Amino acid sequence: MYPGGETPTHNESAVDLGTFLAVMGKVISTVRVVTTDEPGGRFALTVSSMSSVTIEPPSMLVCIHGGSPVVAAVERNRTLCVNRLGEGQLHISEAERTMLVTGCPVPLSAAASHDCKIAGQQAATHTCYSPERSWRR
Repeated sequence: MYPGGETPTHNESAVDLGTFLAVMGKVISTVRVVTTDEPGGRFALTVSSMSSVTIEPPSMLVCIHGGSPVVAAVERNRTLCVNRLGEGQLHISEAERTMLVTGCPVPLSAAASHDCKIAGQQAATHTCYSPERSWRR
């Protein structure tokens, strides 16, 4: 139940922005590097806004701020690779790379990589991507 017993409308928020940011800033998440390449260009971006959605079929959701140049590249390339980093891999951007099925750069030392063809959808300030097909290393 919300304060006052009313459910907020789509224009209202039950929590003010400062409180929301303070709470979300304390959420622990694994660091991931999203990569993409061809014809929209080669880009990499560190994200924490990635989550598994379903097991059957296997699916995940990756959100990237709409102001990032990575969004335009992913839209043009129609592919991305989500690379999960392990402990001590803060300098992954300098790591030796390979490519999987889609041609996205994949750090050889990544703990896991999900190479994906994607479908995107705008969600407020971010574009959210859910793989249509994924290959895992």
